[in-house]
Amino acid sequence: MSVQRTDKWLQEYVKRWRQTFNRKQLYLDKIIEPIDDLFTDASHIEIQRHLNHHGMFTHRTNVQSEVSELIKKDYWSIIHTDYEKLKKEWQGPSVQVYIFPSDHNIRLIQQFFKGKSGLSYSKAVFLFVSSRNDETEIKSLLTHEYHHTFYIKKKGNPETVTDVMLMEGMAECAVLERFGKQALAPWTSLYKEKDSEQLWNKYIKGYEKERYNPSTRNLLYGGKGVPKWLGYFLGFQIVKNYVDKHHTQAKDLPNIPKKKFLEQIGWE
Repeated sequence: MSVQRTDKWLQEYVKRWRQTFNRKQLYLDKIIEPIDDLFTDASHIEIQRHLNHHGMFTHRTNVQSEVSELIKKDYWSIIHTDYEKLKKEWQGPSVQVYIFPSDHNIRLIQQFFKGKSGLSYSKAVFLFVSSRNDETEIKSLLTHEYHHTFYIKKKGNPETVTDVMLMEGMAECAVLERFGKQALAPWTSLYKEKDSEQLWNKYIKGYEKERYNPSTRNLLYGGKGVPKWLGYFLGFQIVKNYVDKHHTQAKDLPNIPKKKFLEQIGWE
């Protein structure tokens, strides 16, 4: 298992896109059906909505020129080489990596995240990218998402709000370790580091042991009075603080009990 040849799927898809009336069905047949075994008990429509919600291109947009550019830039070979490198360095799990164009109509992804987004599961990683992404940007995306699968292999799926915060912080510290500050996600610098404890006490403290679910996701992403991306920002600050003091490598972070991260930061 490694990088899947979604470039071939996409070439066939865009070839037929202009010629067919039912483009949604074409999308379900050529893009969704080949990956449906990853999503048990979900219909093709449900899978489509889930992936589109997280940034994958939709059937409504002509992505022919975008697909041509992605292939021209050889993103599949770049990602394959870097995936094999990460897997060896971290002794990480074998996963299927799927590369697709991102949705150019989602402003958050195109402007805030520079056209890229991703999803991670225990056996698969999805990378939604733009042809304007450079090599470091797509490698950073792979690093972040693959570190999630690495975390899941070590500790299982995160259960609490703090678990998710730390998992996100670990993944972005892996990006920092490999590519430096210039490659970090924009949410890592949305707020001042010196304000971290105050933000934790005001918005997160008392909820950190709550199960992560739709009713608590605002603690990560913002909303309902919580500043945007606050949980992500604080998760990164907590993990980075630990890494700076102990010089811990990204591949070793999932082995550290979450209690140690919180004790180190002194907020608990």
